[in-house]
Amino acid sequence: MALVPVMTCQMVRIEDEDGTMAVDEAARHQLYNSWVDVLGDQSTGTIMELLRPVGWADVATKQDLNSLENAVRTELHSEIGSLRTEFHATMRMMLFSMIGAMFSLAGLTWAAVTFSG
Repeated sequence: MALVPVMTCQMVRIEDEDGTMAVDEAARHQLYNSWVDVLGDQSTGTIMELLRPVGWADVATKQDLNSLENAVRTELHSEIGSLRTEFHATMRMMLFSMIGAMFSLAGLTWAAVTFSG
């Protein structure tokens, strides 16, 4: 029967308002150093990579993503609406400008034909 060493590590825990516990970076480093003595560098590195990051509160939840999606959709609809309004106004101005240019060109053509002959 093999003896398995028991590791003890004092971890600094900080409780949030909702009662969840967060581990700070110093406690993670202390845990890493304790495991290196028992497991070695490579195994300890693998285990530490599998642990959640310290800033877990910074990870977005589905609710965060849904609210962001709604905000982006609302802003996008607003921007598309104003773009359509601007496009219609520009097209209307171009249409009237083209009609005016065509009448001017037709008038000049008529004048040239009338007075040339």
